Amino acid sequence: MSKAPAVEIMEQANRVLYRRYALHEGSGGAGKNRGGFGLDCEVELRRGFAEASLVMNRVRFGPQGRWEARTESAT
Repeated sequence: MSKAPAVEIMEQANRVLYRRYALHEGSGGAGKNRGGFGLDCEVELRRGFAEASLVMNRVRFGPQGRWEARTESAT
């Protein structure tokens, strides 16, 4: 479940138009205990200017997974 407000609410409250808002397929990793999918988002500013504040993690490195397994299952 996302903590982000619904796209429709964001579009009504702000001067933005969401061109794309979707789960990033395959970003949860492989294995028995997969992680959550990432989010692909493309936003267009309708008029004026804007400042954005983004909180992101796991940009450079994906989640370690259960028992810190990277590419193979831990036994």
